[in-house]
Amino acid sequence: MIELFIVFTKGGFVLWSWSTAPVRGKPVNKLVKEVFLEDRPRGDNQTIVVDNYNVKWTFDNKFDLIFVVVYQKMIQLLYTDELLEKVKETFISTYDLSWVKAREIREYNFEKEFKEILV
Repeated sequence: MIELFIVFTKGGFVLWSWSTAPVRGKPVNKLVKEVFLEDRPRGDNQTIVVDNYNVKWTFDNKFDLIFVVVYQKMIQLLYTDELLEKVKETFISTYDLSWVKAREIREYNFEKEFKEILV
């Protein structure tokens, strides 16, 4: 089961997030610190284990966005790559993101679209 899905800019601004339960610790913060800030390139659709969670992500380099899904490490979710790509594609096609490069931060209501993708 997915615990958290979050979309944020490479500058760290959260554009949208969705969770099913409180996430213990700070797995997304740890991802940023241990992978992105320490400049450990891993490419798209990579996974790290943080405490009791798998943290998987993909990038959109055109708009400098990061899409992250967090789920229990004891559960094997076979659809996370597809989910990340579908959410990225839908999010980008749904919203005008030209403002991202200008650093004008906005928050989006993407829950309806996300739930449709999950079904």
